[in-house]
Amino acid sequence: MDYLINPKSDMKKVIFTILVLFFSLSSFSQNTFMKWFDNFETDTWADQVIVLDDGYVITGICLKDGTNQLFMIKTNLTGGMLWLKYLDYGITERGNWSASAKDTENNFYIAFENSVTTNLIKVSSEGDVVWSVKYNDVVHQIKYLDMGELLLAVTDDNSVSIYRVDPASGQMIKKSEAITATTPLMTTAMSLLSDNTIVLSVSNNEWGFPQASSLYYMPFAFGPISHSQLQYSESIVHRSSSVVNDQLISVGHIGQYAITDNRSYLSRYNPSGDVEFAQLITYPAHIARLITHIINNQGQVIALGEYDDGSTIPGKVLLRCMSTDGDNLWSSLLTMNETASGYDLELANDGGYVATGYTSLNNKYIPMLIKTSSAGQVQTLGITQVDHENTVTAYPNPALEQVIFEYDGFTTGTIQITDITGHLCAELKITGQRTTFNTSTLKAGIYLYTFKNNEIFNTGKLLIKH
Repeated sequence: MDYLINPKSDMKKVIFTILVLFFSLSSFSQNTFMKWFDNFETDTWADQVIVLDDGYVITGICLKDGTNQLFMIKTNLTGGMLWLKYLDYGITERGNWSASAKDTENNFYIAFENSVTTNLIKVSSEGDVVWSVKYNDVVHQIKYLDMGELLLAVTDDNSVSIYRVDPASGQMIKKSEAITATTPLMTTAMSLLSDNTIVLSVSNNEWGFPQASSLYYMPFAFGPISHSQLQYSESIVHRSSSVVNDQLISVGHIGQYAITDNRSYLSRYNPSGDVEFAQLITYPAHIARLITHIINNQGQVIALGEYDDGSTIPGKVLLRCMSTDGDNLWSSLLTMNETASGYDLELANDGGYVATGYTSLNNKYIPMLIKTSSAGQVQTLGITQVDHENTVTAYPNPALEQVIFEYDGFTTGTIQITDITGHLCAELKITGQRTTFNTSTLKAGIYLYTFKNNEIFNTGKLLIKH
């Protein structure tokens, strides 16, 4: 029997197959893991994570030989520990308001509190101290500038100032005017606009943790300081900030540290400090709090937080991907065997994300390191598991003319279908426990679907063929 060959059709199939293989291999090529480090005497957590070409460094403060010491753990790209180093600077009590930065030569700048002799050090990528200095103020934020300077946000009880510092010596070059208040202050975020205007989020710290934030704009030459009046119905704390297209993106949560706290915000400001929008984010949880974020290679906001539904299920590490307009693209809950919480998040070299914080083991808190894919997922190994709220099934997948979404226990909500760039292609209202979608409206390719019901999210990959 002779077969007719359609060159155009066959070529489309070949190209489609190559694209499928490319994206599949890209997904699998991203190394993912969950690691913890049980090397400490008592409760210890990691405050900061630094990404290197050959691995990661996490830092924090621990108890060793009866004293509080700074620790540094260097790992390889799969999370295996290469070395653990301790630095004793006479820290009188542990705290997690440290800050860190990395320069172009992979030196680290690490700030910590409650030391009589030192509160800022420069460390090589191998953990060797280059210099150490003591400022009278507490360093809450560090930023390394391409021009070869360090920018420090420092607090002295009821005032906040900016220091420009020489990274070669740690000596101050210039100090700004102070932002003052009648109550203790804390700088929770610092960013630079395109004209090098410094934007500070300064919070009331009267009870030992941030209560409410205000935005301050300061010229890089340290001229007059302007103040932006925030427009919210309740007090919020800006926990992290970044700049996209010269607009300030901020992630934070409500100002009160309530026992039940499940409200967070994504907000955006124009260069004058006016609020463009503020997106309220809630989860059906006992505690769900976003505390930091980064901007990924696609210009999306990746936020890190803690999640505890108040049940016997251990607390989870929460990752949420959003557009800069506040649209949710996916949400991921990463579960370890015991309670876990994330403190710091960075973009990995392969486009995934790396987070640090703590988990619980043998009745104590210990540092952890999580590396996810670009979709916020972790390949499960051993006793580590990932909870993606798996309540949705999509079939057939690959889909030709239609796909059916089935829900386990839900009859209301929405399904969002986005392409691999995050563009929203379709949004479906859920009717009953099964929804059918006509795929002929979309081009052949790989898509992501996101199930949403009262801020519970499930994500999955959908392959469409024609």
